Amino acid sequence: MKLIYTVLAFTTLAMAAPASPNVEKRALPADCASVFWNTRATGGGWGCSASTNGVCTTYFWKTDPPYWSCN
Repeated sequence: MKLIYTVLAFTTLAMAAPASPNVEKRALPADCASVFWNTRATGGGWGCSASTNGVCTTYFWKTDPPYWSCN
């Protein structure tokens, strides 16, 4: 039974890991009026790759929603 739980835990962690460790990092645009959480496929947006006290400090570009968008 321990083996099954170990395999399930490992599989869960593997699925949660990013598909590619070499993701494209981008800073949010300086002229961004407001940032919103986008669940529609509009071409891509930002995901948070690191945060401090709940504030995102490093971003990566992703094309599958949901992601942060700017207008």
